[in-house]
Amino acid sequence: MLDRERDAWTWLASVEGVTPARFRRLLDFYGNAQEVRRSFDIGARGILGDRAYLELAAARTDAYFDALMDTMRKSGMQAVCTEDPTYPPLLVHIGDPPPVLFVRGSADLSDARTVAVVGSRRATRYGLRQAERFGRELARAGVTVVSGMARGTDTAAHVGCLSGGGRTIAVLGCGVDVVYPPENRELFARVIGEGGSIISEFAPGTGPLAQNFPRRNRIISGMCVGVLVTEAARGSGAMITVQHALDQGREVFAMPGPVDAPMSEMPLQLLFEGACLARGADDILGHLQWDMQAPDEAPDDMPEAAPQLDPDEQKIVQLLENEPLSFDQLLVQTGFSPDKLNMLLTTLEIKEIMKQLPGCMYVLERSSSHVGGVLS
Repeated sequence: MLDRERDAWTWLASVEGVTPARFRRLLDFYGNAQEVRRSFDIGARGILGDRAYLELAAARTDAYFDALMDTMRKSGMQAVCTEDPTYPPLLVHIGDPPPVLFVRGSADLSDARTVAVVGSRRATRYGLRQAERFGRELARAGVTVVSGMARGTDTAAHVGCLSGGGRTIAVLGCGVDVVYPPENRELFARVIGEGGSIISEFAPGTGPLAQNFPRRNRIISGMCVGVLVTEAARGSGAMITVQHALDQGREVFAMPGPVDAPMSEMPLQLLFEGACLARGADDILGHLQWDMQAPDEAPDDMPEAAPQLDPDEQKIVQLLENEPLSFDQLLVQTGFSPDKLNMLLTTLEIKEIMKQLPGCMYVLERSSSHVGGVLS
C-alpha cells in the first residue's frame, strides 16, 4: 500500500461513526480511501446514515487530517492496515476486522504463537497470582500474551509476561495515547519499553467509553489462537470475549478454582461445557501442540529466582518492613502519585510480596531477605 493511501485509510478509520462495515462500503463505492476524501458527497449518506455522514464531512478538512498525523507522529504511533503483512493474520479473518489498528510499541503483531489471558477486574488474590503465573510461564515458552490492560486479571497477566521476559500486547478500548486505567501508567510504559505493543482500533484521543470495550474484546480473541479465562463471575464481561472466541473458532481454556467461589463460576461452567482444562501453561502448549520450552529457557528443575524489584517497589518494601501502613501513609512517605502507588501495590501483591489487610492497611507477606535485588 502506498503511503498516501495508508494515510487516507488512517484518516477514514479515525472518524467516529465509520465502523468497519461502513469503511468497506465506502471503499467499494469510491474505489479507495483517497477518493473518499476527495470526492465525498451526498451519495455517502445512504452508506453512513445522517450522523456519521456529518462527522465524516466535518473531518475532510486539512486541519483535521494534519492534526491526526501530527498526534500520531508525536506519540510514536503507527497505523497497521489489513493490507499490511504485519497485520495480525488471524484477526483479518474474523467477521468485522478493524481496517486499521493504531499501534504503539514494537511487538510482532503477526506472531503465530499468541494466547489471550482474560478474567475479572475484581479478581481474588488467588486469581491475580494465577494470571501472573500463566503470563510468566507462557512468556518463557515464547508465547505472546494478549490482554486488555484492565484492572485485575489483565494487569496481572501483562505483569507476569513482562517478568518472564516476554512480549505482551494490550488491546485498549480507548485511543493508544490514553492511559486507562490511570494507575497503569507505569505498566503502559513498560509494555512499550520492553518490546510489547499497545493497540486499538479507536482513534487517538478516544476516551474509555463503555460501548468501546465489547468491540475491543473481539480483537483480543480474534488475534489469538486461544483464550484463557482465569477467574470470572457469572455475567462477567469476560464472557463477551469467550463468545467472540467461540464464534471465531478459537480454542477456549479455563482455569479451575474452588467450586463454591463466585469467581470460579464462569471457568467451571466453561469446563463443564467442554472448554480445555488449564492448570498451567503446559496444558495450553500441549493442547496447541506447541513446543513446551523456548530454546533459551532455563531447565524446569532450576530453582525459581526471587522476584526482582525496581527502585520504586523496593522503596515501598523498605517502608513496610517496620510496620503495616495505610494507603495514605504510603502516599506521604513515598511521594508517589495515587495512580502510581496503586499500580506499584498491585504489582507487589501479584508478586506475593505484600498483602492488603482490612482497613486498607498494607503488610509484607515475606521478609525482605526473600526478595531479589533492585533492578536498574
